[in-house]
Amino acid sequence: MYAKPLLAAGLLTIFMGTAQAETIILVADTWCPYNCDPDSQYPGFMVEIAQRVFSAAGHQVEYQVEPWNRAVLSVQSGRFQGLIGVTPNILQRLEQPLQLPEQEQARIRAAYFTLAASTWRYNGTQSLYAERLGLIAGYGYAPIRDYIEANKDTPRVQYAHGEDALQTNLQKLLRGRISLVRSDELAFRYTAQQMGLADSFRDAGGEPVEDANSLLYIAFAPAQVCPQCTEYAQTLSRGMSQLRQSGELGEILARYGLRDWQQVPVAD
Repeated sequence: MYAKPLLAAGLLTIFMGTAQAETIILVADTWCPYNCDPDSQYPGFMVEIAQRVFSAAGHQVEYQVEPWNRAVLSVQSGRFQGLIGVTPNILQRLEQPLQLPEQEQARIRAAYFTLAASTWRYNGTQSLYAERLGLIAGYGYAPIRDYIEANKDTPRVQYAHGEDALQTNLQKLLRGRISLVRSDELAFRYTAQQMGLADSFRDAGGEPVEDANSLLYIAFAPAQVCPQCTEYAQTLSRGMSQLRQSGELGEILARYGLRDWQQVPVAD
């Protein structure tokens, strides 16, 4: 669908002998700019990466939005083939493991965001105790897991649910119902910009980035419920190398104001 002739030819050569053309359904809750509105011209750069790679391999990609917990269960059961937005930490928490490609499809950085006028800075979990923290239900927050467990039944930890959970947390922050939101940096800034609130918040720092757990993947269903998903993971990994070498990965990222994280910082 999206592949240029030269790249398509190269990828098809690599993928000779792969499985018969199939429809691959990817699911996740909305998390722009990684995965956005399926009907938009900008469905998210991870979606576009998958579309480009699998189209060249002769497969069709469908992308659907579901609440996160339901999306996880749908892929674990094999109802759908791929889950967008999986980190190694998330994978470790799943009772039914998923299959990761060898190469990641994005890199993330978690941070705490406050109102622009705030002077609060993150300085370890002890700095959270006087605050009301907004999180998203079903997401993994490994660095502060113990803090969350100790405070989950108090106003210090509040969860938003559903497909618009991040938007809900931004609105709660604006209205003073919470004082902090912990979020991926790109997702927070993109959402704030789309809501016309780009200047309303500030980055108050976060935990040091752990290299392995800063990597983000499209994960595939377990082999026992989706035998072909092992090949899908391998196909996506090989395709990432081709997209990077051809320059097409940079073109996809540029549509979202981003650059290749392996060459320069993720955000402009």
